[in-house]
Amino acid sequence: MNSIKKRKLGNTGLEVTELGLGTWSLSGDYGPVDRSHAVRLLRHAFDLGVNFFDTADIYGQGKCEEYIGEALSDVRKDIIIATKVGWDFYHGGIRHNFDPDYIKFAVEQSLKRLKTDYIDVYQLHNPPDYVLQDDGVIDTLNSLREQGIIKFWGVSVATHQDSRLAMERGASTLQLVYNIVDRDHEIFTLKVAPMMGVGIIVRTPLAFGFLTGKYRSTTTFSETDFRRSLEPARKRLYIMAAERLKELFGTDDPAELARIALRFVLSNPAVSTVIQGAKTFEQLEANIRAAAEGPLGKEELRLIDKLIED
Repeated sequence: MNSIKKRKLGNTGLEVTELGLGTWSLSGDYGPVDRSHAVRLLRHAFDLGVNFFDTADIYGQGKCEEYIGEALSDVRKDIIIATKVGWDFYHGGIRHNFDPDYIKFAVEQSLKRLKTDYIDVYQLHNPPDYVLQDDGVIDTLNSLREQGIIKFWGVSVATHQDSRLAMERGASTLQLVYNIVDRDHEIFTLKVAPMMGVGIIVRTPLAFGFLTGKYRSTTTFSETDFRRSLEPARKRLYIMAAERLKELFGTDDPAELARIALRFVLSNPAVSTVIQGAKTFEQLEANIRAAAEGPLGKEELRLIDKLIED
């Protein structure tokens, strides 16, 4: 299998594989996942050349960080770990919590689960505006960096306003949604971040799997699958886009549609890495092969632009 190319993560000095592995899909929120399978999948990704692994403490309420620690602690120096903080599940229920003392507590818990003494990229997990405006939060992150507990800090964002504020406050990375359908960040973030030296981590490149064309309006997701709660209008949009992709590219093969979707994201030079959510060895290997093909051609990108225009 071809080796995965690397890209610079902004001005951090880190070089990340352009295809990383996200672990939300291993948390149980997309349906049950066996622990041993998750650990073996992570190790297989590393063996195939992946060096960037993205997670969050809330994923499986700590389980996904544990999977990374179990699978990869012996190759710690060869990988880059990004995790997130902000969803407090320790104190009864689950709630947003970005209190400086909580951040200091949570990072210690993440370190234990990850079996490491430092985190490469520590990300605020979809914080409200007021969190980024809080000097105490920013000072805490900078202090953790000065102590060597984290190497860099970033923000998982939703809107242009989030991106702008995060960059103004000194974030080294931004994690955002970007795919064939969700292209709002092309307007501002994907243009400005490279000029600011901020690394871009792309999530949901396959629109929660809908761009593979496997799902229909009649698809019923299990009660443990978060996609069950997606807004009906959003699901319809993704399903319609997948159907249009099938027409434009003349294929209904889920692996081929996934290949197109991943290569679309990697066609944007502003993107540092895209985190796939593979749950199976077959998906992982197919995604790696797709990334190795490089960016889409001009005609393929024109067809995708036509899909959006339509």
